[in-house]
Amino acid sequence: MHADCGIVDDRQLVAVQTFDISRLTTHPVVIRPGTFIAVSGAGPKGDSNGSGKTSFLAAVSVLLADPQWNLAANGGKHAAGLLFRPDAAGLDPSLRVTPAPHGYIAAVFANPSNVRDSALTVWVRIAANAPYVQARWVPGLHVATADSDDERARQADDLWQALRQQGPISAREMARTLFGDAPRCLSYLDTVLRPSIPSLLSQEMTRMSPREIGGALIALAGQADQLADENRERNKLLELQGELSKAEHDAAVARADEDAQLSAITAREDARTLLHDATTAWTRLAAQQYLTALARDAQLAITITERQEILEEQQAGTTAAETELKRLRAMTDLAEREKQARRVLDDAGQTRDALKNERTAITVRQDLLIKERNALLNDASRWKGAPTAEQAKIDLDAAVVSKAGARAVRDAADAQVTAAELAVVDARAGCSGLAGRLAGRLRTEAGIAGAVALADVLDVDTEARDVWEPRLHAFRDAIAVPEEHAAAARLALRDEPGTQVIAASPAGLTGPRAAMDGIHYPPGLQPLISGLARRLTVRPDPARADDDALGASVLGGFSDPIVGRDALVQQAERDLMAAQESREQAAGALQTAAAKLTLAEDQDRAARAGERVAAIKAELGTCADQIAELDPRIGTAEQTFDAAQVALTQASSLRSSHDTSVELAALRLKGARALESDASAKLGQAHTERAGLPVEAWHREIGGSQEDAERLCMPPSGGPPQRPQALLRQAAEGLLGAINVFRTDGGFLAADLANADRARREFAEQQADRLAEPVPFELAATLVRERLRGFAEYDSTTRARIEEVRERREHALGQLRVDVAAGSTALVKVQDMIEHTVDAALRRVSGAFDRTAEFGAALDVSSTRPDGVAPWHWEVTPRWRRSPGGGLVSYKENANSAQVKVLAIQLVLAALLADARTTGRVLILDELGNSLGDVNRRDVLESLQKVAEQQQVTILGTCQDSVLADAADFCGELIWFTHAAATDAYNQPTRVWGHDSLGERVELTADWLRAGRDHV
Repeated sequence: MHADCGIVDDRQLVAVQTFDISRLTTHPVVIRPGTFIAVSGAGPKGDSNGSGKTSFLAAVSVLLADPQWNLAANGGKHAAGLLFRPDAAGLDPSLRVTPAPHGYIAAVFANPSNVRDSALTVWVRIAANAPYVQARWVPGLHVATADSDDERARQADDLWQALRQQGPISAREMARTLFGDAPRCLSYLDTVLRPSIPSLLSQEMTRMSPREIGGALIALAGQADQLADENRERNKLLELQGELSKAEHDAAVARADEDAQLSAITAREDARTLLHDATTAWTRLAAQQYLTALARDAQLAITITERQEILEEQQAGTTAAETELKRLRAMTDLAEREKQARRVLDDAGQTRDALKNERTAITVRQDLLIKERNALLNDASRWKGAPTAEQAKIDLDAAVVSKAGARAVRDAADAQVTAAELAVVDARAGCSGLAGRLAGRLRTEAGIAGAVALADVLDVDTEARDVWEPRLHAFRDAIAVPEEHAAAARLALRDEPGTQVIAASPAGLTGPRAAMDGIHYPPGLQPLISGLARRLTVRPDPARADDDALGASVLGGFSDPIVGRDALVQQAERDLMAAQESREQAAGALQTAAAKLTLAEDQDRAARAGERVAAIKAELGTCADQIAELDPRIGTAEQTFDAAQVALTQASSLRSSHDTSVELAALRLKGARALESDASAKLGQAHTERAGLPVEAWHREIGGSQEDAERLCMPPSGGPPQRPQALLRQAAEGLLGAINVFRTDGGFLAADLANADRARREFAEQQADRLAEPVPFELAATLVRERLRGFAEYDSTTRARIEEVRERREHALGQLRVDVAAGSTALVKVQDMIEHTVDAALRRVSGAFDRTAEFGAALDVSSTRPDGVAPWHWEVTPRWRRSPGGGLVSYKENANSAQVKVLAIQLVLAALLADARTTGRVLILDELGNSLGDVNRRDVLESLQKVAEQQQVTILGTCQDSVLADAADFCGELIWFTHAAATDAYNQPTRVWGHDSLGERVELTADWLRAGRDHV
């Protein structure tokens, strides 16, 4: 049987009931499965035309999700044409009968091996507006059985609403949900309700391409799921390739953005180099000018010193002469005066030195405080006064604890997801829980291939859960093994106390499953199931299983099924979804906690820095006040010391000579005053010239000592010194290049930088070869330098970040490329397997086609593996012999249309013969007799009968009057539709003749068929 046959599984269609579908009545129509059924009737003109047979077949094809309705693509919109319409029914417009807004197609499916217990009812609702087609289902019979046609039509809505717990199933999912992978129905309908497309069942097969024929045969042979599996694997690979392509595209976009950022960073780095080179050139020029000014200043200094010395000598002479004269005239006790003067000088020196030392200590403290303040300014600028440093520290500690807790929760959620994923894998493999693992251990370690988990091989119908789940609860972790391996299993699991080992009877754990009272099980478990049914009595209120011998009860009412692989897989998948949702919530909480921690750390640094900067500011103010108070005192002390020194010199001089000639002193004084006047005039001239030299201005430009200036003036690489004008031009051009970095695309500068550019032009216009007051370089350079300094940390951080991001991105791209390569290798292996399987299936179809064709036939098969999203192309070219000795001729060659139709039907039958796995299929052939001669007709009808019985395919074929007599010899059932008059809104009740050797199917539908019929 097919691996996935949907909810209907291997059940066969046994009855159909319609409501507001065309002119059909609500009387149920019985279907005998696995046989050729002739469909005919009588229309208003006496022949079968207009009897409603095509409408019925169309309704059945919708019910069975015939691929030609294309339900997945258009939502079943075309099927809405099946609804009852007064104009189509020929009613008089004056009656104002409204079209049916919706209608229903109900059907009963059953398994031949257990008809009553396996019965399943499917309802399909067709509406005039979206959603056009929906489906619901329920176990057992759920059909309209009222006495009249109108009552049954009204009953339909209530029956549909009662199926809320099962659906609705959308048109897109209807085919796969109800019938699985392989198509349950293939039809050719002579109707305008759906778009006409070439079909193997129509006379238009010659219009089909080999590719279309290949797809149809693969579906009929039950191999479409193979291509669907490959398509899913290929889509996974394409998704990976798409992720890789998107990642590579995103990487290119990101790299372009990063390159733009790096280009801007490089431009600023170049600007720093230009500014540095400009500063160096200007400093060298300033050094040259400073040395030139300094040399002239030195010359004038020597001159001034010489003239000062001369003046001082003359002044000293004058002073000495005056002093001497006064001393000689006024001096009395010279020795005591000298001693007293020396004591005064010593006291004044000590006072002065003490004040200077105190000021030096305060200055050193000032420098230390300023350095500390500057280091804290960046962090302190973000502090607005709150919170306090103490509160910020409390907030930081709380954020650290919060993030650690969030990380722990996230890690625990990751572990839960991993465990849930493993549980899903185990459930799908039939290894759920402890029993699954122990059964796997028996298979791998003890070599007991038939060991299975008991819960995995049992299935309980929904309505029987309260009966069997309390009985089975004690065995939910039990293991079943073949009876001959029971002893070996017990011995192998002796280290697992409490393990339950169930020995299956010789009937085995494989093969067709048995069923009893709603439970399905391998035949080898019959003793266990029968024993549980005998020993444990099920009682209600509450639902339970009682062991009367032990006086023990097991309560039922479990929220979820406890046995059955599908139930265990669904529970594991629900647990996985819950774990994944918890992990997503935990990851979000961790990101929030991390962000809060970063904010708390930044706030803590800012608060501590802000409070410290405020304290430093107060202390600097105190230092400034102390220095301001000391400076006047130091000046006074210096004056006192100088005066004391002069007094000591005078006292010593007076003491050294006494009673000299006052007259001689007077003459000296007169001559000294004349020489002093001349020396003073010459010294004034030198001072005037020296004061005009711009030494300090050029000194400020280099910002260093004379040695620094001399070092800067040394020619680079031993070459000649650069000329001042060249150095000025180099400095101005470098400054211009640095400023240009900040120009916009339109060449504009910000207002402050525009001012700097004007200062640069003024700077560039000065004369470098003249010893004049300089235009300072920093007038233009300071703002540019500050701008570049402001970008320095950002540029460094951004470059490092970009390098780190690029490394991570390249690592991720590399991993994606590895995953794509692995997926491509795996896909090739899957495609190799599928190509072998499908080719074998088509060879079987070809063999069956050769056996069914009158003179032999064959299929030419070629496959083109898919490239990208394109489907796998299987091209099949049917060829057949038109005479016993003729060669094989392609179906595209002109041929008798009747022969083409016969061979097309035989090709479909050959595909059905090649697939023995899918049961319950229905083949619908409208206008079966068109273009068939008498001989061909009987051959086709006989083939239909044989294939229907051999493959258990239900074949519904409409038979015109000319075909009906031949069809009677081969059909197993006749369905007859009657539309007596064109003015009748509805048909008369549908009549059915047939015989079903399986009496259970007759009993299942008998009461329903008889209900509401006023005649037989």
